[in-house]
Amino acid sequence: MMIKLKRKVKNEEKRKRQPQTMLDRPRSPIAPRWIKLALLIMLVQVLFLARVPHKALAGYYCERGWTLYTDKSYQPAIKNYSRSLDLDPDSARCYQRRAMAYAADKQFDLALNDYERSIELDPDRADPYDWRASLYLWMGEPDKAIADYDRAIELKPDQAHPYFMRGTAYAWKHEQDPA
Repeated sequence: MMIKLKRKVKNEEKRKRQPQTMLDRPRSPIAPRWIKLALLIMLVQVLFLARVPHKALAGYYCERGWTLYTDKSYQPAIKNYSRSLDLDPDSARCYQRRAMAYAADKQFDLALNDYERSIELDPDRADPYDWRASLYLWMGEPDKAIADYDRAIELKPDQAHPYFMRGTAYAWKHEQDPA
């Protein structure tokens, strides 16, 4: 009985000497350096790589908006284009597509603003001029439409649509000779 009691006392003394949790254990002087290094590496990754996913995510929202636009779901398309532009405000193509969705939803002033921004970001693309000219025709402003069709033809002379639509704009003005 005495032996069992001695063992029990020894075991209790051992437990008292041992740390109860991880925080109670003595710390190694090397561990904090590794932790600091790991945290520094994670911080650099977050700061350095944070821009790449934003561009990819912006492309996702822009393509998702295009899918919704082609399904004639204009308001959800506009929301997706807006999300995309929040992530990548320099996407001329996304501004053009959002303008197309605004125009289809009959929000012409917003559409014109987005076409302007698209042209401002990339003035050498013919598509925004072509689409903006179509919007001008829709709004009953054939002179502005003709000017934009001329610019679209100048930028991309092998595209048939601006030629055809420029002729339509001249016909709306009742001027068939230049058409």
